[in-house]
Amino acid sequence: MSRDAFTLLEIILVIAIIAICSLTISIAVSPIENFENSTAVKGIVRDIIHTRNAAISNNQKTRINFNEDHYESELLKEPVKLPEDMSIEYHNTDYFEFTSNGSPSMSGRIYIRVGSVYKTITVEPVTGRVNLKDGKKQ
Repeated sequence: MSRDAFTLLEIILVIAIIAICSLTISIAVSPIENFENSTAVKGIVRDIIHTRNAAISNNQKTRINFNEDHYESELLKEPVKLPEDMSIEYHNTDYFEFTSNGSPSMSGRIYIRVGSVYKTITVEPVTGRVNLKDGKKQ
């Protein structure tokens, strides 16, 4: 007896295997993207802290500027481009400038949008302490 077609059971089985494989791949890729975005946000915080520390050690005002898709400072060799799904939104400032004693001449907060999730970076007045929190606070 010759068979020229697949049975319904064989087709359903193949579709189920493909669905399981695609689900496994999508679950495996998501944590990698989250890790990359988390690392990029922590890099921004690290560069703000580095700017503050440089102002103290060099005994002069030092500034870090933010744009929607990158940020820059005289300490960095070139502007730091953000990943494609990440952007910077200003709240009340587009830069942080630290005096020679490490206090900000302009404190405030910026929001980092990663997809539909927000991270808030705050530079405290007087102390210059840099905080990173989840969410967007008005």
